[in-house]
Amino acid sequence: MSLLAEILEARERRVLRIECCLASCPKSFVVSLKLNIPGSKKISPLFQSVFLIADNELKKKLTEAAVEIITAEQSSSAAGYEGIYVLAPQSLSAVDIKLLLIELEDNDPLGRLFDLDLWHTVEVLEHPDKKYASRQIMRRDLGIAERKCLVCDNDAIVCARGRRHDPEELMDRIYSLVNSDSRITISNIGGDDGNI
Repeated sequence: MSLLAEILEARERRVLRIECCLASCPKSFVVSLKLNIPGSKKISPLFQSVFLIADNELKKKLTEAAVEIITAEQSSSAAGYEGIYVLAPQSLSAVDIKLLLIELEDNDPLGRLFDLDLWHTVEVLEHPDKKYASRQIMRRDLGIAERKCLVCDNDAIVCARGRRHDPEELMDRIYSLVNSDSRITISNIGGDDGNI
């Protein structure tokens, strides 16, 4: 199987896991954590360390907001490191939780590398066989601007789709972010096996 096929298959598995979580607890929310790492090499001790920092900061942010995490599952695949977090139904709305995630992405020193998505269920009235459907809450749903490119001030999606920047330039920017973060030291860089 080609690397691209492995990455696409891993993405499909992630969406299925999210949908299964929501189907088993329709009033809950699901957060998906990934890293914004371009290129084919998404597994490395350095990226594992960045992921573990993201995981820790996410859990801390949710705990501070009194959001209960029912389950947290981390894994790695050709698509990189990922975490799926099922959040208990509570008084915080989906919008409030998404705003917490955006705050982490926008304000953490490594937040530009974090990709935090929020999913919830919506009632399906027009389909008699399906009571709920999963729906992702996006920045644009809240009137918030899309994330900026790592290299320039354009929308990251526009630059990524148009392949406007050399992969080496993107990786240089990522390494610059990582090297300037005091939470990453030689002692907390994991093994090269990719296991979390």
